[in-house]
Amino acid sequence: WERRAPVASTSMFRLSDEDLVVHLALHTAFQHAFVAGEYHYSDFVRALDAFMPPADRVLARAREWSALSSVGAMVFSCREYAIRSKALGDLLEIAQSHCPKSVRRWLEAQTQMPPPMSVLSLARVRYALAPSKGGYARRSVFPKVLPGRTLPRRGTMRRLADLVAAAFFSPAPSRT
Repeated sequence: WERRAPVASTSMFRLSDEDLVVHLALHTAFQHAFVAGEYHYSDFVRALDAFMPPADRVLARAREWSALSSVGAMVFSCREYAIRSKALGDLLEIAQSHCPKSVRRWLEAQTQMPPPMSVLSLARVRYALAPSKGGYARRSVFPKVLPGRTLPRRGTMRRLADLVAAAFFSPAPSRT
């Protein structure tokens, strides 16, 4: 809130420049696991071009949020835009090294963006980017009960069976 930026000619505020860039990377990484529309990537590049946040400040904010791997993966997935965007090119030079190798290989193997939906691929990407691997695995197998939840809660064994089934029976991404 202290870093917020005013929206011109209104009484509203938005995230600061570097917070916005990191948030867009986190959103595309964890909400969509890079199975997102073209507009997610173009919004990220547009935010970099419009606000021109210094790359070192973006990385400092990402480090503070434990989001370096997500920002690295996002700039790596947007690398084709670097020809047209100087801001992305600057960030790409110093941030792509933070992209985990497993995520880099997964992104390189995609013949189309967005890639086809696969539960196993989404789980692998999210796991590779999670700051706490144990915490991610624990929350996936033992989710918290939501207040006011009306659906019956499935047991632990049923959730594990569903995860295994998703891993073995979800369609593999196309490599052609």
